Amino acid sequence: MAAILLTKTLCCEIVGADTPPRMGGPETLFQEVAMRHKHRKDEYQGDWAALIYAHDRRGQVVLILDTSHPQPEWKLIAGTKELYETKPKQTAIRELREETGLTVPKKYFKLRGVLERLDHRVYLFEVALDSFKGLAKRGYEDGEPVLEVKVFRESDLLNGKQSMLAVHRSILRDLMC
Repeated sequence: MAAILLTKTLCCEIVGADTPPRMGGPETLFQEVAMRHKHRKDEYQGDWAALIYAHDRRGQVVLILDTSHPQPEWKLIAGTKELYETKPKQTAIRELREETGLTVPKKYFKLRGVLERLDHRVYLFEVALDSFKGLAKRGYEDGEPVLEVKVFRESDLLNGKQSMLAVHRSILRDLMC
């Protein structure tokens, strides 16, 4: 439910509604990230992306290291639609497998919300796992092993003990409410 409320708030900010931005809130963070990626609009292959919150029952979360920024940051698993994919869940399943090595049946992917971005929608999926058996140390992007994969305690991510992409930390906090 928190992700749905977040969607309505972010929608106003991202599409330029008359609602003024709230300083320091997730709306500002999301808008900042959207603006940073505006120049990459041509890279998107479709009208959606998947963001995956993969965790276990012990309070651990799988993150990947995003090295596309000057200061590398840990983030949730994410990726854009491939041309052959017809549903966001297909994108989420593929991205989890490519970026972490984990193969998880589609029945374990729970849609938690939809975020509106400037040029596409982001479908937020939760995947609750019994274990991280099969987790790779490095994930793949465009067929090349480039992404470092690591498991973190949720509490360390939420309280700031571990660095993480700010907008993803905000989304994680909303999921924990």
